[in-house]
Amino acid sequence: MTACVRLGRTLALGAALLAAAGCRPVLRPRPSAPVTKPQTPLPPPPQPLPPTLSLPILMYHHIAEPPAQVGGFVAQLYVRPQAFAEQMAYLRKAGYHLVTAGELAGVLLGERGLPKKPAVLTFDDGYEDFYANAWPVLQQYGFKATLFVSTNAVGTPGHLTWDQLRELRDAGMEVAAHGVTHRSLTRMSLEAAQRELADSKRTIETRIGAPVRVFSYPTGAYNADVVFAVAAAGYDAAVTADGGVVQDVSRPYELKRSRIKLRHDLGLFRARIGVGSSGKGGRATASPST
Repeated sequence: MTACVRLGRTLALGAALLAAAGCRPVLRPRPSAPVTKPQTPLPPPPQPLPPTLSLPILMYHHIAEPPAQVGGFVAQLYVRPQAFAEQMAYLRKAGYHLVTAGELAGVLLGERGLPKKPAVLTFDDGYEDFYANAWPVLQQYGFKATLFVSTNAVGTPGHLTWDQLRELRDAGMEVAAHGVTHRSLTRMSLEAAQRELADSKRTIETRIGAPVRVFSYPTGAYNADVVFAVAAAGYDAAVTADGGVVQDVSRPYELKRSRIKLRHDLGLFRARIGVGSSGKGGRATASPST
């Protein structure tokens, strides 16, 4: 990464923090199907990037049938395996190309370009059902994804183990940081937040053997101090729980995501990735200013 790019990112971050100062916090077993060869490498970077990109980043949690005793908000964290398979089939049929959150961070830094119709799949919390229910489908289509894990939860009941995460890394998945304890960083001291950011990054990089470039805010909560701490901890980007598909290139630590829920049928899924009645959407192009 060139010194000029780093300087530009530092200036952009400083401008974002100045704009935010004094403002409210933003609280918002193997596949049986044939395995498809992973999609082609990303193209070289375009010059320059537009101010905004229309690029869906999808947020999942559980890929499983919701337990009978679960309801309300928690139930909406589940997506049934059949629905997930239909959603991935739609992405393939519609011509989407999947990149990881880390690869998107590289795009925002000018290291690489984007394929046509890019999208990002993210899975928060590192639930074990990803291994059994999501990974085989992703392998079938040659899709990549980013798993955001809280390091204290790895290996606990219902969560992926470090061995599973290394296996997923070897298969092309990205493992990224979601804190140590999954506590909101805005509800602790700045010093505690800095420890969460540094320790989770270091632990994953040590245990997985790959760089961690992107952070997912636990509970979706962040503010100007937290954004600064994420950048200072060495992350290149961060994803929020703020809805939308239009990404502000100058605000890489506030990337928007579209939450996919239990109640979303294929029509609502298409709306979440920015597909309107014309059937067009998800194109990484300049978006008009509003």
